[in-house]
Amino acid sequence: MSTSSLNQEFNQYSQPSSTLISPIPNNPYFLCNILADNAREYIMISNQSFFGLFDVIYAFILAIVLGFMNQTITTYSISIAMIIIWIWMKLNIVKEESILSIRDVGIQVKTIYMNGRCVSRFIDKSKISDIIINEGITMLQVKFYMAIIDDGQDRMVVVFEVKY
Repeated sequence: MSTSSLNQEFNQYSQPSSTLISPIPNNPYFLCNILADNAREYIMISNQSFFGLFDVIYAFILAIVLGFMNQTITTYSISIAMIIIWIWMKLNIVKEESILSIRDVGIQVKTIYMNGRCVSRFIDKSKISDIIINEGITMLQVKFYMAIIDDGQDRMVVVFEVKY
């Protein structure tokens, strides 16, 4: 290969760019931003809707509780508790997650929730013990996840918790 073709190939991959990795229907979008030679940002965007089948079932149960039970303080208390739980669940839906990886510095994990709340955490390169891709087994399914094992913590940092 000639020197000019090597320089051209190097310049192609070293320029900041944005690449849509997998726009698969019914899955979150995964975006890779190449920020510099040593920095990459991976963003997962959820396509989960704010209202769904679960919300219809939840509203139906709430209507049954209010409609068929005696109109007492206990019934109203249960209904208010159910509404508060529903609101809390909706505000804690993950809308977007990103990992900013800088080769010689570390990794920043950022989570954005439906209500706009943003939580960021930086893990220094010297504290990263390992990065794993593992599976969690529930009663009905196997879910794969990525986690960062931090030397100073007793728990691992799970990334890309977006539901799809």
